[in-house]
Amino acid sequence: MVALLAPPDRQGPCVRDAPAREAAVVSVVDGAEDPRRILVAGQVTLGRDDDAGLVIDDPEISRAHAVIAQTPDGLEIRDLSSLNGTWVNGERIGAPTSLQAGDVVKVGKTRIEVLAAGGPVLSPAARASPTPVEAEDELRPVSVLFADVVGSTQLAERLEPGDYAALMGGCVDRMCRAVEQFGGVIDAYMGDGIAAFFGFPAATEDDADRAASAALSVVDALDAYAEDVRTTWKLDLKVRVGVNSGQVAIGVVGVAERHPVALGDTMNVAARLQSTAEPGTIVIGGATARKLGGRFLLAPLGHLTVRGRESTVEAWRLLGARPAGPRSKPAGLVGRARERELLHSAAEALRAGKGQVVLLRGEPGIGKTRLLEWLREQLGADVSWLDGRCASFGVQPLYDPLAQALRGWVGVADVSRRSATLQRLGLEPNVLPYLATLLSAEDTPADSGSNGQRDDFGAGLARAYASWISGICREGPVVLAVHDLHWADHGTVEVLRGLLGLLDDRPLMIAATSRATADARDREFRERVQQEDPERVVDVALGPLGAREAEQLLKQLAPGEIAADAKREVIGVAEGNPLYLEHLLRSLLESGGLAPRRTWALTVSAAQLPTGLESLLMARIAALPRDARRIAQVGAVLGRSFAPTVLAQVSGVLDVERTLMQLMRAEVIRESHAPPNREYSFTHGLLQKAALSTLTRARRRELYGRVAAAYEQAFAGSLDEHLEQLAFYLARSGDLPRALEYLERAANRAASLDAHTQAASLWSRAAALAKRLDDPPARDRIEQRLAELSV
Repeated sequence: MVALLAPPDRQGPCVRDAPAREAAVVSVVDGAEDPRRILVAGQVTLGRDDDAGLVIDDPEISRAHAVIAQTPDGLEIRDLSSLNGTWVNGERIGAPTSLQAGDVVKVGKTRIEVLAAGGPVLSPAARASPTPVEAEDELRPVSVLFADVVGSTQLAERLEPGDYAALMGGCVDRMCRAVEQFGGVIDAYMGDGIAAFFGFPAATEDDADRAASAALSVVDALDAYAEDVRTTWKLDLKVRVGVNSGQVAIGVVGVAERHPVALGDTMNVAARLQSTAEPGTIVIGGATARKLGGRFLLAPLGHLTVRGRESTVEAWRLLGARPAGPRSKPAGLVGRARERELLHSAAEALRAGKGQVVLLRGEPGIGKTRLLEWLREQLGADVSWLDGRCASFGVQPLYDPLAQALRGWVGVADVSRRSATLQRLGLEPNVLPYLATLLSAEDTPADSGSNGQRDDFGAGLARAYASWISGICREGPVVLAVHDLHWADHGTVEVLRGLLGLLDDRPLMIAATSRATADARDREFRERVQQEDPERVVDVALGPLGAREAEQLLKQLAPGEIAADAKREVIGVAEGNPLYLEHLLRSLLESGGLAPRRTWALTVSAAQLPTGLESLLMARIAALPRDARRIAQVGAVLGRSFAPTVLAQVSGVLDVERTLMQLMRAEVIRESHAPPNREYSFTHGLLQKAALSTLTRARRRELYGRVAAAYEQAFAGSLDEHLEQLAFYLARSGDLPRALEYLERAANRAASLDAHTQAASLWSRAAALAKRLDDPPARDRIEQRLAELSV
């Protein structure tokens, strides 16, 4: 992360007689060419134009998109009538909006986090003894990539210093491009190599896949560069790469300048794996291999002994991406009777020539894609089915989902033959150049108008794409299926909007899956189609499976009969999410947590966070603004459900109500009880576990202790109603003597209310705690009370 000073824009106002202020600091987290930090000392324009104060190469933002400025009242941002809008913490702004530390700004694909909002300049005396910034003490699951040039020392010996610098610069530049293509963040440059993160600072659900793809791209890029090196310097050039996945401790450290650091065994193992790789190859760790889930070709290397570690390391050689085979028949669809009825009606309407828009909405893993597959099965071969997928990361080309659909229909893999294929389709001459450009069948773009602006090309492409779709609709019904529309680029959404005009007289169905969150990129498209022609919209919102349906799915997925108690626990933890159920089952089977006896029985709790879901759930927590993430962490410490009473005191967040609204919009929590006894709950138990898993052991114990202290203060007049909770929090904080005190008080209270079963349970827990403390008087006292209860 490079610290840059962004000067005030030349056109920015000069504020006279304003008090001197510290520069604000914002971090361009993802989406731009390179992650970097910007000091905002006056006014900075964000945009694509070369004259912008902060130039961002993002096709989804305007040339002059927004302005971040220091004002006498603090840091603020205002939108400059941009096409896609400026978003702050998931809400599109319509007026100048103040910014605080922890706020997240989104412009196009680019995400900018406010690290510091600035403030009055401190006096020299105040600056004399700066207080070191404490680490955040946060855990993150990441995939780490190490790459370096083989034999760089020998290369340096054989080349002049200038030539060696040019050679290494070319290598590192190509490595960085390969990593950033897949959304990786460069953590360190090491002269002859790089270290990169996937999953920090921004996390996605497929971090391991992206790291593997980037590793393959690094090797390919350096192999291609090796030809130039051989010609220029008569040298052989090879790279080796190591990738490992696991948790790292993330901290923000420093005095004058804050910067993030990542520490832990995951980093060390990635470096060691890289050092064991043969020249031109990639070695990955066992955790990464399991996360890749059969989507890549791997060769086992066994357990390797690596320098600096006592235990061996499971290792695999990464050979390549697994070629796409024929579409496999999906598992039988369970339940969803109402949703199937809606889709069946939509299919019949399409066959009758009526245009439709089908929106399948729901949280990750809820079954949107499987239901779309069912629709495809119902329509059969007499319908032209066009598929396009939006990517969550990297540099997905503009309009790529539409290009995928077109390529699938053309059916020609060889780029050089695609143009000739298009010529034979009988399309209008003015359509062909745009479609050929979309297919990358031509090296030069279609005529983009007199001034060559990208916007003109977009309008021409929209007309050309509509002409192509209209033409194939004359031959029969067509379905354009767009997966993960919430990640779509602006250009793709605009072309889809242009296709809506065909629905009146063409048998066209636009079918899309979407998570439909408040800040999803497809929100305007969804709102428009629902407002303009609601009769043509089939809006299918997917909720969790019921208990009976979940049991059916488990029976379908399991290798045999599962014991009743194991079945109840697995279904309970999954909470009706089919993907969660599948990953829980797979994780338990692979780890031995579900073992064959007379029936398959649990040997460990099913409530642990499965490896296969870790990245998916952590991506939702990591995407939250800093304050929202802190509230989620404190809420997770409080429990699956929590009241807002102690949140401000424990978290240190000033505007708790605003932050809770952010968490609700992100669908991390929901309001489970209305005022006056307001209560919030995590939307899924595994999300609570994901939020809790970001806390280091020390930080978690600290928070449990602070929660207990806050409870004692907030409920001083009614502590008897919270005795069990206090005992739980104190035990988790490590304060076992006080936890025992509250457990005994809770047991005595239960006994006084004639709740003898509960009292016995509490006394038994107290006895176990007294044994851990090695407190004979307490053990004698508790045994006496248990004996009295049994009389």
